[in-house]
Amino acid sequence: MIREIAPPKGADRIEWYLLTTAMVTTLAEAEQMIRNYTLRWRVEEVFRILTRGCRVERLRMQQADLLHRAITLYMVTAWWIMLMNLLGCVSCDMTRR
Repeated sequence: MIREIAPPKGADRIEWYLLTTAMVTTLAEAEQMIRNYTLRWRVEEVFRILTRGCRVERLRMQQADLLHRAITLYMVTAWWIMLMNLLGCVSCDMTRR
C-alpha cells in the first residue's frame, strides 16, 4: 500500500495499491516501481497526442523508412506539445502561490 504523506490542507490522505506482475522483493525495488508507475501518465499523454492530435494511425506509407521518418517528426512534435503543457502547468502552479 502506498500512502500520501502530506495531503493538501483540508483533503483526505490518498492510499492506493499498485498491482504489478514484476517481482518486487526489496524496498528499493518497490520505490523504483512507484517511480516507474508515476511516469506512465506522461507516456499515455504522448501517445494521446500522437493518436488524437497528430493522427499517426492514419499514415498509410508503403515504405518502412518513410513511415519511420514521419513518426520521428511526429514524436518531436508530441515532445514539444508535452513540454509546453508541462511549462504551462509549472507557470500555473507558480501563480497560485
